[in-house]
Amino acid sequence: MQNLMEWHFSVQDGMYFDKRNETQSHIIFSSNILTDDGTVNYAILKNGISLKDEIEIIERSLNDMQRSPCIYLSNDENYDQWSQFLEQRGYSILEEESVMLFDKKNIDIKLKVDLNTIRATDAKSARDFIDVFTSAFAEPPYEGGLDKTYIAALSRTLNDNDKFFNFVCYEGEMPVSIASLCFYDGKGGIYSVGTTPSVRGKGFGTVAMKACIDKWRELKGAELFLQTDPGSFVEKWYQSLGFEIQFIGRFFSKES
Repeated sequence: MQNLMEWHFSVQDGMYFDKRNETQSHIIFSSNILTDDGTVNYAILKNGISLKDEIEIIERSLNDMQRSPCIYLSNDENYDQWSQFLEQRGYSILEEESVMLFDKKNIDIKLKVDLNTIRATDAKSARDFIDVFTSAFAEPPYEGGLDKTYIAALSRTLNDNDKFFNFVCYEGEMPVSIASLCFYDGKGGIYSVGTTPSVRGKGFGTVAMKACIDKWRELKGAELFLQTDPGSFVEKWYQSLGFEIQFIGRFFSKES
């Protein structure tokens, strides 16, 4: 879990996260890019010192950085013990996510539609990518859309052609679905999967997902992962495309 999540946050350093504080025992990623409310931060444990000592170190570090403590746990064999410890210190679950790995590497993904799929590398396709993204995430649970600072951070990934492969799918002239593959250090992550709400249910999202998977295969990646809401329809859809749940991650936060 540590290596996968460290990779996940490292590739976003400078785009979504602008601060990295590393010690012998942990790495803290935090962001003033996305928000100034002090809640966007993440601590990764690196060695086996006691949880009590480590949490106290992380809390001091985050307080020194004027960040609200936010600790990430996966549901491994130590989860019950660690979550109970955090709850005793005043933490509660802020958010949950299902972390999935592409398991069926030989799966043949069948497409119901034939769309024109391109990589967003010019100004028009980049605008189309952002337009589909903002439309797709303008509904609950995002409560009217994502913050403008998040959209600005997303736009920065469209300028990083070394790590990000951002795909836009068109039905005729209309952009209808998107997905991004981030490829770095032999691993791949799929992000920003979305379809325009008015055309959902037609298989357009599968076309965008297949573009990412095919590119990852072309690059001969070792692992391919993504994150989604546990128990959701989207989680089941990802499973139909060959992804398997590795663990449920939970963000525990505490008011500073």
